[in-house]
Amino acid sequence: MIKILLVGFPKWEARAIKESLAGKMRDFLEVDLDEAPLKILAYEPRLILFGDSSRNLDKVLEARSELDDGAPIIFLAKDKSSARKALLRGCEDYLMRPFEPFEIQHIAGRYLPEEEPTGNEGIILGPAPDEGIWRTGRSSGTMEPGHIYLVREPKPEKGMSMFRKELSNGTRGLSISRQNPRMLRKFLSGLNVELIWLTANISDSERCIDAKDLARITKAIDIFLKNTEQGWIYIDGLEYMVSQTDFHSILRFLQFMNDKIMTSDDNILVSLDPRAFSSQEMSLMERECVVSDM
Repeated sequence: MIKILLVGFPKWEARAIKESLAGKMRDFLEVDLDEAPLKILAYEPRLILFGDSSRNLDKVLEARSELDDGAPIIFLAKDKSSARKALLRGCEDYLMRPFEPFEIQHIAGRYLPEEEPTGNEGIILGPAPDEGIWRTGRSSGTMEPGHIYLVREPKPEKGMSMFRKELSNGTRGLSISRQNPRMLRKFLSGLNVELIWLTANISDSERCIDAKDLARITKAIDIFLKNTEQGWIYIDGLEYMVSQTDFHSILRFLQFMNDKIMTSDDNILVSLDPRAFSSQEMSLMERECVVSDM
């Protein structure tokens, strides 16, 4: 049984965390700050989630140090200042409040064994990029499964052309795009592809997801990966998603996708305009991807 200790959370937030991380082999214990040190020693958790002030971390850190295999601590922060203090005091990770279910799943997933949840304009076409142009911080080479491929281009043109090329051999695909699905359907005619339109609109004929609803977008990707072998996912509109949420939420979304894809034989192709991001933001995103300039 995988034991998860929740320290210092209000009941409603503890319930949300347990629902997000629920699994057949996971056991949760909620405690307040005063009883946490004794419970850490008796319960011997695999992971500790801390919801109180960073000023009150010392007792928990001291109790953890007495265990042979001390559990990592994830601090749920109200602001970046308290997050930094928690990391300096000895926490392994943090998550900003308020959080989406996929965010707590992603952060906790770094420290827990994988467990099944119990729980949702016209296109300007160009030639597909050559496979030898991709690069990472480590090396360059041809396309291999288990990666996010990032196409840096002013308009989502060659990224979509690359997506079509990969699907032309019968591969199954998922497109998550800001582009008009009627035009995409014509361009991808005859291919085995699902289309999701990133829009706040409601349509009887199209599958729509609001760009703010990262949990639903993540769920759609997760379902596709579980039911597809050697598939391709295409995503554009990260610039729009940032405008509807914030950059750090999108970066965590990208990190979540990278963690998912690297253990599969599928690939993700992301098209974005680098002019919409600062150099620091681009650097953070590129760490998760294999990069191409178009």
